[in-house]
Amino acid sequence: AFTETLLKTGLQAVWTSVGDTDIVMVGQHNKQVVSGFAGIATRFRDVPSGKQAEIIGAADVYVGDFGEVTIVPNRFKRDNTALLLDLEYLGITYLRNFQTIELARTGDAEKRELLVEYALKVHNHNAQGIVADLLTS
Repeated sequence: AFTETLLKTGLQAVWTSVGDTDIVMVGQHNKQVVSGFAGIATRFRDVPSGKQAEIIGAADVYVGDFGEVTIVPNRFKRDNTALLLDLEYLGITYLRNFQTIELARTGDAEKRELLVEYALKVHNHNAQGIVADLLTS
């Protein structure tokens, strides 16, 4: 199970290596687990007159010993991992730059194809971390 202890250990490991984690990317189940960590304080907001009050039921930012991180749910990644990402050491690399290719016309309509190939480039692997083999339900 994903616990606050696992998160703290992962953040410490990244910080010790060289990184300053900006984002913790999790799946839907583990986003709800993070929102239920015991250290999450009850938050109150002043509501201006004439405005609707909001109910805050999620944690989007975790502040710990190794800095402030944003908790981001991602529906396209494996739900059984939490990725600890330092954005300073991530970038985009282009395998094939942007091209516009004209396609066949249909009447007055001009059709074009936008073609590009790119990938995520990790500048320093030690600045990234993972908490793996987590429960997903």
